[in-house]
Amino acid sequence: PGTTKGYAGFVNETIHVNVAPVNDAPVISGARRVETEEDTDISITWLSIYDPDFVYDGLFDKDFMTVSVSTDMGSLSLNSDEVRFDMGTPDDFTSHLVFRGGLHAVNDALKELIYRPPANWHGADTLTISVSDNGHYDGSLTKTPLSHERSFSVLVLSRFDPMDVQAPWKSFTATAHEPVSLSGLRVVDVDSSHDATVVRLSCARCEWSVPVTRAALGVSLLDTT
Repeated sequence: PGTTKGYAGFVNETIHVNVAPVNDAPVISGARRVETEEDTDISITWLSIYDPDFVYDGLFDKDFMTVSVSTDMGSLSLNSDEVRFDMGTPDDFTSHLVFRGGLHAVNDALKELIYRPPANWHGADTLTISVSDNGHYDGSLTKTPLSHERSFSVLVLSRFDPMDVQAPWKSFTATAHEPVSLSGLRVVDVDSSHDATVVRLSCARCEWSVPVTRAALGVSLLDTT
């Protein structure tokens, strides 16, 4: 630079820098252990996905990501009209859901995720969520997709279910001094295991007996009073 009247001179020039696009992998957040009771649905609303490459959203945008959510034992439901379902349907429970859409669309859909344990079951289940960017913003010719997967446990706590007595009749007629069979009488207990179940039958003036076939199956009278 030259000088003018004893002062330093400056020359300005603009330099253009072209930054080539680089595909960034999507990231799943919020995967953590959850608990629910037996036969009780739970809403899992805190899962989210972030990918800085997805700047456009909407159902019909050409840039979309694919999300898969599955469970080993239970079933899942997700009611959303912002995404397209490749596996499963909105608001129906199934063990595996696959859907696609823009970043905001899939995050809005994940807020509607519901987990349902198997009926009368308790124990540990596993929920797995994965996402693929389908190769968007990859500058190469191969358009290699990047993905992320997370798994977390769902603990279903046991809950006591009351027993139920089922009978095909409300009343019956008996003849004096003649035995009458209480056939069809059933005790239902979904929590039963190999432990003994005690059934108490009572009446004002009668006696009880156990048929030989039932006794052979391990049924016995503890008291006949």
